[in-house]
Amino acid sequence: MPSSHEAPLRRLILPLLALAVLVAVVAWLMSRHVVRFRLGPGEELVGCAGADGFAVCESDGLWRLYDAAARSSDDGVALPTGVLGRPAIGPDGGAFALADGGLLHTAPAHAGGLTRLLIPAQDLPQGARLLGLADGSQPVLAATAADGTRELLVVPGAFAADGDGPRLLHLHDTQGPARLSGDAGEADVVCSPAGAAVALLTPLGWEAWSWDAGGRVRRALAEGCDRKGALFTPDARSLIVPGKVDGLWMLSLADGRMSLMAEGNFGLSARVPASSAFRDRGEHVRLVAPQWSRDGWLQIYQTHVFGGGRWGFGISFTHHYGVALSADGRFIAYCQAQFDEHGQELFVEDLLVVDFEESEATVHVGSRRGGLAHQGPLFVGPGASLVYLADGDVQRIELLPPGSGGEDS
Repeated sequence: MPSSHEAPLRRLILPLLALAVLVAVVAWLMSRHVVRFRLGPGEELVGCAGADGFAVCESDGLWRLYDAAARSSDDGVALPTGVLGRPAIGPDGGAFALADGGLLHTAPAHAGGLTRLLIPAQDLPQGARLLGLADGSQPVLAATAADGTRELLVVPGAFAADGDGPRLLHLHDTQGPARLSGDAGEADVVCSPAGAAVALLTPLGWEAWSWDAGGRVRRALAEGCDRKGALFTPDARSLIVPGKVDGLWMLSLADGRMSLMAEGNFGLSARVPASSAFRDRGEHVRLVAPQWSRDGWLQIYQTHVFGGGRWGFGISFTHHYGVALSADGRFIAYCQAQFDEHGQELFVEDLLVVDFEESEATVHVGSRRGGLAHQGPLFVGPGASLVYLADGDVQRIELLPPGSGGEDS
């Protein structure tokens, strides 16, 4: 029989143990920064920054379209089989794709995911391939010309409701057509997400083509600026290009004039994919992208597009690259790794996220084999939803406010 002193002691210990367990659970929850969803296998990832949609290639020609709320592969919509190349995601989260049947559009997953045939295969030019989207909804195609070269054309009214359906606009002027070089790759063509414009790298330099609703086409040339890495400004009025010798320059699409934007470079590497993003709006807009430092490291810099101010996001003796920004500019995701730019060895990269509104909010979200293209990271939707591929697995991360808790699922 317990003594008269043991019962009160037991009554005291049990609440203390319960309190200790509660404190441990709360501490564990407070330390969690993400909720993780695994969506299944994936080989490549395509999307549009901030759009409520992204597509994942599960195997050759088989793609699945998701939205920013997806929690499993069951939440995805299968695109038609036999997709040629990669689909392109519009700002609404829908997907344009070329397949054996022709040019297709699949509605966003949250809108039902129905597929519509825009242009049947027999009405497309020979060898047509989808390069991307201009102005968010105008497919840009490359097709084989009579002389065997590849020329560019666009579909200005992809959702035309008239009886004739969408029309094809060939990009050409009095000097000739917009033509890709024989060895042109995906980095040699850039579509403007915010305007009717596309740029391609030619032996003479970057060539920017723009068009209006009436089909009038204009060409501008950044003569001598023949290095990769160009991108359009968010207002689609200019093309940012690497200079002939140094610095970042802007080519005006309206009059073809060149002006110095800022010092710096595009940080292109043979080991990791190129990346860039824009933060803020209007005259305060900043280009966020990796650049080569004087010490030979890829570091992330923020550069004012109008005004020339430039400063490093973080400096260290490791490479930082793979930039992605959330739609509201609050979160930045990037990759970090150490590798020899001139080497061939495999390396592992870490994926990190920083909350600009918190002083100590750098979150490590995962690791994977480094240097692979079309793997993300990519922010989708208006909030803090991040998607990426890690060694063949599709991951979606929901970033949580500090102290809100969260756990893997």
